[in-house]
Amino acid sequence: MHATRWAVLVCVVVAALGSPGVGAAAAANGDCSFPITRTDATGTTVTVAEDPDDVVTVSPSAAQTMYEIDAWDEVVGVTTYASYLPGADEKTTVGSGFGSPTVEGTIALDPDLVLAPNSVPSSVVQSLRGAGLTVYQFEEAEDLEDIEEKTRLTGELVGHCEGANARADEMARQLDVIRAAVDDVERPKAFFSFAPGGWTVGDDTFIHEAIETAGGDNIAADDPGINEFGSYTSGYFPVNAEIVVQSDPAWFVLDSGG
Repeated sequence: MHATRWAVLVCVVVAALGSPGVGAAAAANGDCSFPITRTDATGTTVTVAEDPDDVVTVSPSAAQTMYEIDAWDEVVGVTTYASYLPGADEKTTVGSGFGSPTVEGTIALDPDLVLAPNSVPSSVVQSLRGAGLTVYQFEEAEDLEDIEEKTRLTGELVGHCEGANARADEMARQLDVIRAAVDDVERPKAFFSFAPGGWTVGDDTFIHEAIETAGGDNIAADDPGINEFGSYTSGYFPVNAEIVVQSDPAWFVLDSGG
């Protein structure tokens, strides 16, 4: 795979990584209205009574989405791993997104809305709700369409429908261009690695679809031996490094801590 296709692969994966969650379908137009009521991943009916002024994001994906839809000024709290975003050092850090430090830090800010992607433990969400805060937890994104829907939904929840719809529309246009560019070409083997200790993704994940959309062949979805447990190729799982080496992928794609 030459440099252009490698750049395409990286861009698709990085763009998709910004948003690992999805909820109910958002409005297709650019007008936001309040109150808004949606059912989140926990089955809870969440009502946002007024356009929120102060929002806490308890995962970097939610922070990234707020940044992308021009709602970054309304974010008052972020987690440790969102420090890469411009201006994140001007926000209050509310912990890592796990455990009591995040709960305590978020409660102290008394936000109008807390955005919690699926990676946030249910115990954190329950504790925040127990303190009287409005929390929306997103479902896990299984494909790129989920990312698009989640972006639009976030815009609805925070009163930035126009920015969210514009960003989602642009993503859809870019993906169409990428799909056309890599159509009917040989697919090089690709391997994605993230998290300390080495984890990867198989099918039924949006990252897998990002790799495949960019023209790569995700080896973790082809060989269950790459899973340390050796039993399945879907979702997220720890890596058997020996099998990865034997598979001889043409490209390794790493997250920022890889």
